[in-house]
Amino acid sequence: MGLSRSWWSLKRLGSGPGRRLCAWLLALLLAPPVLAVGEDEVKAAFLAKFGHYVSWPADRAPGPDRPLVIGVLGRASFIDLLRQRAREESARGPAMQVRRLGSLDDAQGVHILFIGAQALEPQALRQAGLRACLLVGDSNGFLDEGGMIRLTTDNNRIRFDIDVDAAERAGLKFSAKLLKLAREVRGK
Repeated sequence: MGLSRSWWSLKRLGSGPGRRLCAWLLALLLAPPVLAVGEDEVKAAFLAKFGHYVSWPADRAPGPDRPLVIGVLGRASFIDLLRQRAREESARGPAMQVRRLGSLDDAQGVHILFIGAQALEPQALRQAGLRACLLVGDSNGFLDEGGMIRLTTDNNRIRFDIDVDAAERAGLKFSAKLLKLAREVRGK
């Protein structure tokens, strides 16, 4: 009964992105511990999916003529996994590009910026003033320093926390579906 009831609940979500997001995130949340899959692989999957559930201002929004650009500051080993994920996502939907950045100054034109732990001084994030750029990181205190999504390990699984106010200050809006799946939501 449990399996058929779960399937029935997914069917009620209908088709389309909402159902795919719920199924995808449910699979990630119920996946074996991070060690079995690889922490960086799971983080790359999250980063590649986040762009589908964020709204950018019209003049910065990714679209048919403007691919979604993900920048990575720090964590060089992470780039190849993220590029593979972006290729997979681009085959199914809008184009994605991944760039390795040397500093925050290189982040112009980036829609999602992943900042690895140790990549910059905490106050640098607040001073950067990146407009319409989703800031994602995995360091302790990332949201306190102006980040918007923090990836964290909880019971050997990757989860994420969201700061709605930080995103709104940058002109971004999260979908209700993404907010519902976050471990913690700060702000409004």
